[in-house]
Amino acid sequence: MKSKKTHIHLPLHIVIAAFFTTLIIIFGSILGWYNYKETAELLLDASQEVFNQVNKELSLDYIGTYKPVATAVLIISNTDLVEAETLDERLLYLPMLQATLQEAPHLSGLEVGYPNGDYFIVRPLNFEYMRTRFHAPDMAALVVDNVHTATDGVRYQQRFWYNQSLQELQRTGLEKTAYDPRVRPWYTIARDDKKVHSTDPYLFHFIDQVGFTISYKSLPSGAVVAGDVTLIQLSETLAGHKMTEHSEIVILSEDGFVVAYQDSQMLQKKSNDKEHALPRVEELQSDVLSYAKQTVNFDDQVVDFAFQGERWLGGIRELDNLLESSGYYLAMLSPEKELMAEAIRIQMRGALIILVLIIITGPISLVMARLIATPLRRLAVRAKRISNFDFSLQDAEGSTVIEVDELSKVMSLMQTTISQFTLLINSLASEQDFDALLAIITSESLHICKADAAVTYLVNEAGNQLVPGTIYDRQGSCQECEGVKGISLSKQSAMAKVLRTGNLEIRTVDADESGEFAPVFSNISAPSMDVFMLPLRNRQKEGVGVLCICYGRTDEQNVSIEKDQVAFAEAISGFAAVTLESRKMLKMQKQLLDSFIVLLAGAIDAKSPYTGGHCQRVPVLTKLLAQKACECSVGTFADFTMDAEQWEALHIATWLHDCGKVTTPEYVVDKATKLETIYDRIHEIRMRFEVLKRDAHIEYWEQVHAGGNKELLYQNLEEQWQVLDKEFAFVAGCNLGGEFFANEDKERLQKIAGRKWQRTIDDRIGISWEELQRKERTRASLLPVTEYLLADKEEHIVERTKNQKICKEDDCGFVVKTPKYLYNRGELYNLSVKRGTLTNEERYKINDHIVQTIIMLKKLPYPKHLQDVPDIAGGHHEKMDGTGYPRQLDSSQLSVPAKMMAIADIFEALTASDRPYKKAKKLSEVIQIMSTMEQEKHIDSNLFKLFLASGAYKEYADKYLLPEQIDSVDLQKYVKTGNA
Repeated sequence: MKSKKTHIHLPLHIVIAAFFTTLIIIFGSILGWYNYKETAELLLDASQEVFNQVNKELSLDYIGTYKPVATAVLIISNTDLVEAETLDERLLYLPMLQATLQEAPHLSGLEVGYPNGDYFIVRPLNFEYMRTRFHAPDMAALVVDNVHTATDGVRYQQRFWYNQSLQELQRTGLEKTAYDPRVRPWYTIARDDKKVHSTDPYLFHFIDQVGFTISYKSLPSGAVVAGDVTLIQLSETLAGHKMTEHSEIVILSEDGFVVAYQDSQMLQKKSNDKEHALPRVEELQSDVLSYAKQTVNFDDQVVDFAFQGERWLGGIRELDNLLESSGYYLAMLSPEKELMAEAIRIQMRGALIILVLIIITGPISLVMARLIATPLRRLAVRAKRISNFDFSLQDAEGSTVIEVDELSKVMSLMQTTISQFTLLINSLASEQDFDALLAIITSESLHICKADAAVTYLVNEAGNQLVPGTIYDRQGSCQECEGVKGISLSKQSAMAKVLRTGNLEIRTVDADESGEFAPVFSNISAPSMDVFMLPLRNRQKEGVGVLCICYGRTDEQNVSIEKDQVAFAEAISGFAAVTLESRKMLKMQKQLLDSFIVLLAGAIDAKSPYTGGHCQRVPVLTKLLAQKACECSVGTFADFTMDAEQWEALHIATWLHDCGKVTTPEYVVDKATKLETIYDRIHEIRMRFEVLKRDAHIEYWEQVHAGGNKELLYQNLEEQWQVLDKEFAFVAGCNLGGEFFANEDKERLQKIAGRKWQRTIDDRIGISWEELQRKERTRASLLPVTEYLLADKEEHIVERTKNQKICKEDDCGFVVKTPKYLYNRGELYNLSVKRGTLTNEERYKINDHIVQTIIMLKKLPYPKHLQDVPDIAGGHHEKMDGTGYPRQLDSSQLSVPAKMMAIADIFEALTASDRPYKKAKKLSEVIQIMSTMEQEKHIDSNLFKLFLASGAYKEYADKYLLPEQIDSVDLQKYVKTGNA
């Protein structure tokens, strides 16, 4: 299968502008390239001219330096200075030497070496480095060194400083020196040929400057006169001819020794043997010169090479008639990007000119093209905005072209239609309330269709009738539906047909036969109306209702116009039906959830008479207190509000706050005596007392049969019976529980438990598997077995399994002390309970209901707005001081709804009159108790005062308390002062 060709589509004005711009760019690029090439060639030629000029200047510098110095040396060699033997004789020529040095500024010193090793030199102190090198005193202009050879062959050096007037300023003492002029190169090259000679360049010993020495040998005396000439002028000449910032220009020997460099400071170097020598190229700290020395041949040539990713251009040329000997070269190197900077600048200027041309001609061509394509382009932009769901209103763009003008109008109509459709869908999707959603569908359909009225019918729960949902008139006001009759689906009616077929039906209704539409006619001033009946069908294509759009008719209108107006409503009817079904299902699910919650709470209350209607009354009281807080306009709760989602969370939390009680055994909750489990074990104890009394009776007859005194024995028997009866009565009394169990009572109970009775029947048969497991912890005794009357046996202990322990690291954050055993049913242990009837294990089990509540609620998958349900429901046993259970949260960690529920839970428990184990307390007594709890920071002080001041306690009492419970309460005692 051949793939379709991809065509590039461009706007007309862009194509025209791009065409002219491209032409400018092409011609400009060719011109720029040509200019760059020609300029580059000119710059290269110019660089060669500079190279030649530098060569000439260096030659002139050398000639201008060499000839005056050579002349001065010849003149001095013909004076008596060459034969002077003493210092004083030599100093007589100091004025002449001073004048010579002033005329030759490149001279760093004039010197005479004598055949016997004496040495005399005069140096000018013209430069700071000379003054520093020779530690010259202030005003010093000359420094003189004199080396004198003693008769023993030892040479001594002495140094003198003179000012400009040749007045001695300072001198040093005689110091031994190893300096011997006769071994210096300038002395040895002077020959008996009556010619002036010069040395190769070298680094002067005393001044660390590169130079050469011109020397001449005086034949009569054999002394050698020499002049030291520095080559700093050559380095300055090189520095003045740098082509670019990073250019390198140097004079060096074929061996790589540097004679002159653009940076003269780099020429100062001392070798390891402390002898001064010229630096090598590698010591100039120039990587490119080191690279060129290794890779480029030293002959006259143009240099072009790449170094570190950059192109370098230049040349190397041997210097003629310079430094007397051959083998010295001038090398000049420059980076191409710097050397060609002018060419690049010209090229950039050409590019700028092209850019200016583009800027000038581009808009002109663009404007001309837009005159042709503007209407179409704007329509394309509008279409793009519509595709991006941007429906901002804009004026329609007119055009002289008929087709373009019509297209613009159609585009505006489409934009409006899609915008209304999108807004309506968003409105329907965001509305959560079913009745409000139904109203939106009806009113928006009325507005979009520009109708006079709209009515929505829905199928009832039985599915046999259409009942009116909402009615809206032209003014957008909702009308009562009471006057509109339902329509039976079993009858042959137009609406029933629409619901069955799913097709639009149009019906004209007259005012005198309106029937079910009579309430609609009351809002339409017309003799008849057209009713457009649109079916509402769900995902399964089942009819769920009918939307009726009504138009009043004053004359013979064209119904097709109305059809166009209703077409939009017909398009959205399917979405509206699905949305209605979804919201209805959600509403029914919420109703089912509420019913299940109420059912569970009722089951918990019905499980035990000891809880009564607690789970049903706590929600009422909590919501009442929350409502009072929302109504409060001053004080702590002035800004407290709750939205619908928060009310829903509070509703669920209050109804499920004790759902954990389903895990609490009834016999623990309802335990009325200490020995009660599923039944009261006091009956077993009584039977053992009966056995003891029977044993005493049998013992009596045995003693009578053995010949004992019958009357005396019977008297003893009656005394034993009386004691046993009293002891059982005491044990039975202990079983009832109370406020306090004294230690003396416990001792008496232990004494009674010491009585023994005899069991002759196996107690391990006919019992449950679980009880048998507990008994088998101990070895079975041989029958008959003597046992204590009351005992705590191993079989009474019910171990706590692993899954019945609360992990401290649990995500719920429980902070509770878990007893070792699940239950301890020991008889003495239970009868010795000091207060009430519950053991520690049983009391923990009852308190465990709130732990189980949190665990159960935490496992449910909540939507985001119900995430706090477990914390609200699980916080009603916490205290404001952090001593409550099961998480020991303080006031700052509890939400306001949780604090409200804590107050409601306590108040309901204290006022409940349907508990068989206690008498209902009066209202004033309950308020007094709760006031004490407020002072002890068990409940929230602000909420408790609001509970009293708002009258919430009284509203609840009037509805749920017995009349005899309601007495007067002094609110001033609690609300203003806060004291009990």
